[in-house]
Amino acid sequence: MLRFTITRQDTHEALIGAAVRCEGLIGVTDNKGQCTLRLKNNPGHVRVEVTYIGCHKLVRTLAVPADGRISLTLKDASQEMQGVVVTTHRKHTSVLQQSAAVKTADIEKGGAMSLAKLLETIPGVSSISTGGTIAKPVIQGMHSSRILLMNNGVRLESQSWGADHAPEVDYTGSSMVEVVKGAECIRYGFGAMGGVVLLNDAPLPYDSTRFHVKGSANLGYDTNARGVSGSGTLEAGYKRWGARVHGNYTKGGDYRTANYILNNTGYNNIALSSMVGYQDRNITATLLSSIYYQRSGIYYGSKISDLDQLIKRFEAGRPDPTTLRPFSYDIQPPSSSRSTSPSRANSNGASIPTTSSTSWPPSRRTCVRSSKTVKNNSGVGFRCKT
Repeated sequence: MLRFTITRQDTHEALIGAAVRCEGLIGVTDNKGQCTLRLKNNPGHVRVEVTYIGCHKLVRTLAVPADGRISLTLKDASQEMQGVVVTTHRKHTSVLQQSAAVKTADIEKGGAMSLAKLLETIPGVSSISTGGTIAKPVIQGMHSSRILLMNNGVRLESQSWGADHAPEVDYTGSSMVEVVKGAECIRYGFGAMGGVVLLNDAPLPYDSTRFHVKGSANLGYDTNARGVSGSGTLEAGYKRWGARVHGNYTKGGDYRTANYILNNTGYNNIALSSMVGYQDRNITATLLSSIYYQRSGIYYGSKISDLDQLIKRFEAGRPDPTTLRPFSYDIQPPSSSRSTSPSRANSNGASIPTTSSTSWPPSRRTCVRSSKTVKNNSGVGFRCKT
């Protein structure tokens, strides 16, 4: 029988939990740093291996003393490190503000997708829709006038007009689409109780020693509505000057389900924007101007005269076959048309935003709409970037 005592070499303190291996047996030291191993025979020499966290491993062959007591010390393996410097970047948000950005790849693939559907890739964001083309973002259960949209620093006020008004903004030209949530949203002003959707373009190409031009294009096709979409950006820079022009065009016809066509659900979007800037050591000035036009059809079958007719529509589960028409890109009443033309002048951080928007005709949206939604998963979208 062997009795081991394990201590630390420098301080001579007992090591609790050290593992002792000898002749195929394993023991663990107690709170006094001791353990006992009972050998089957009485060898003259034994090979001992002792391990302990924070100490160097000890392997030694020892002669067995007459009293069977063996004391071993382990050398401390800890190392004194020099000073550690941790460097990080200060975030623009605080614990009261949460922000999440849409991936650049998702923005490029968006095309005919609405802004509300694009934002659904962010946790905590959903959407409400009126038909297949009109959708509004919902952030933490709040929407419309409780959500603020800002396009390059210009507030868009159309979200307070009702569920029939989708965000009147072209996100395909933005380099960053970000959703800000939290208590600090109040610093963006009124209308930001639920959250803020920020859309910002990339900086203009300043500081070029020679004149250069570059551009990009994004094309897409959606099989469901036979929709086509295309966007392009062209920018140029020379010394202290920079300029960018962006355009987007989207057109689609009637959506369809697996069994019938949803007549008058086409859409047509046109967006143009331009930005010119000047930058030197003392001043940075930019001028932004844009125009956005959207026209969307409202499904014929959504016209309901009374509650009984609404119940009958639900019971039928599909429109009357005699009312179905062939596929068409035409948009007929009832429809919704919207346009906005925000602009902004900025100099050394002081901006003067201006915006104007119209929506017409309100008399064409006086019908009661069915809340029944028919989803179709047969549509496939193809996108290519050049």
